[in-house]
Amino acid sequence: MKHSILTGLCSVSFRNLQPLDIIKLVREAGLDGIEWACDCHCIPGQVSVAQEIGELTRKNGLRVISCGSYYYAGENKDFENILQTAAALQTNMIRIWPGYNWQHSSNVTEEYWQNVIKDVQRIADMAAEQNVNISFEYHEKMLTDTLETAIRLLNEVNRSNVYTYWQEAGRSADVNINELRTLMKMGKLTYIHINASNRNERQELCEKISDWKQYINEVRENASCEHALLLEFIKNDDPEQFKKDAFTLNDLLKN
Repeated sequence: MKHSILTGLCSVSFRNLQPLDIIKLVREAGLDGIEWACDCHCIPGQVSVAQEIGELTRKNGLRVISCGSYYYAGENKDFENILQTAAALQTNMIRIWPGYNWQHSSNVTEEYWQNVIKDVQRIADMAAEQNVNISFEYHEKMLTDTLETAIRLLNEVNRSNVYTYWQEAGRSADVNINELRTLMKMGKLTYIHINASNRNERQELCEKISDWKQYINEVRENASCEHALLLEFIKNDDPEQFKKDAFTLNDLLKN
């Protein structure tokens, strides 16, 4: 069975733009949808705002791909307001951060691990009652900063509605392909963040086209569910550069 690959933008990339401007930009770029950020556009608790943004997104022919929350697992904070925001947006995916104190996974204690695991189990069970999935940010200084720790976290949380995103982080193409392949074979990869960079310097996506062609082919070959490729953190925060990167992404998917 062929599974679709969606394309989209993380709205946090243009946190100073209004939602309607972001929607117009994504339409002009020819992408499928948007991950709406909960730290700027869809503040948890502002349910009517999220509902309006969701309706505007769909009215303009786009998908609400996910709710990009800034929930830090292990802090045991209120999650109900984030679930309400996702429901208002009409999305079944919430992205969270797998950790809370920005330390490399090699430096944290077992107590820290257990705090994160138990909190993820708690919010995952809440989300499951509403048929909502949870996905981890795949990020440095979190419990997903290596493939091994990401696998441990997924296995020990042990919830069918808990998955992970993926993004490259300065690793070699071979390492990245192995990570993608492993997570997909586990059936635990959902969406992919695309932020082309050379260390801390942002680049145009076309500058890394050979690498991304390999990654996208890997997703095509091993897809076991619907995936989404989400552009974020564009060079110079430039909307015109975003359109160029979107053109590159669409071109990669055609080949």
